[in-house]
Amino acid sequence: MTPEEINRPIAHTAYHETKAHWIRETACRIVHQYGGTVPCNEKDLLTLKGVGLKCASVVLALACGQPAIIVETHVQRLVNTWGYVHSTTPRQTVKALEAKLPQQYWTAFNRWLEPFDKYACRPERRDALRPEVRTLCPARETGTNPAWTKTRPQSVCDRAGGLASGLLTGGPTRPRRGR
Repeated sequence: MTPEEINRPIAHTAYHETKAHWIRETACRIVHQYGGTVPCNEKDLLTLKGVGLKCASVVLALACGQPAIIVETHVQRLVNTWGYVHSTTPRQTVKALEAKLPQQYWTAFNRWLEPFDKYACRPERRDALRPEVRTLCPARETGTNPAWTKTRPQSVCDRAGGLASGLLTGGPTRPRRGR
């Protein structure tokens, strides 16, 4: 496939043209260097163009079936705001969470926290939250660390679950399958 053909289905994402070239380059490299099989170790994944810690963790957890903690802006912001960990980089956060969380929760951890911060804790939705839940949202207006409050482009790996809607309505608080 050409980068233009790859670009069509991902055109709604940020930096889609650059990603299309990286996807093509990565696919070619996987075919030639790994015999067409995606490597299932972090070291090899991180050598692929456009793959960082978050994307490598997504591949390890979802494609390779290995326990992995996926840390992105939302998880980083919440666990530091709550004082569960004290870290400044995603790598430090992963290491701190690996030391605290039972391995059986590693892969699901991001699916629980990311939609909560991304959707429920948005300033315009905060007032609709139940009071006991509202206190769990980081104070973005006066954030203690400006790096946690920056808006960053979404990854093609980002997915939202049903957690946020449950917190807003008082309904189920677990992501529903199939969403």
